[in-house]
Amino acid sequence: MAERGKDISELEAARQRIAELEAKLANPVLLPKTNGYWNEQEKAYEEAITLAKRQVRLAGFSVEDM
Repeated sequence: MAERGKDISELEAARQRIAELEAKLANPVLLPKTNGYWNEQEKAYEEAITLAKRQVRLAGFSVEDM
């Protein structure tokens, strides 16, 4: 009987965690909008933002430009 109660508690905890993660996924990640570059430093910055957007999307989050 105690084991069943433990299983129920674990299930409730898992459901709570799922709800928390779903709430996080509902909010888009805001990253700076890229609009071209003029020098090597700005080019590297823009490439980093593009890579970050791709990785964030692959992780299951939505991304919007600021």
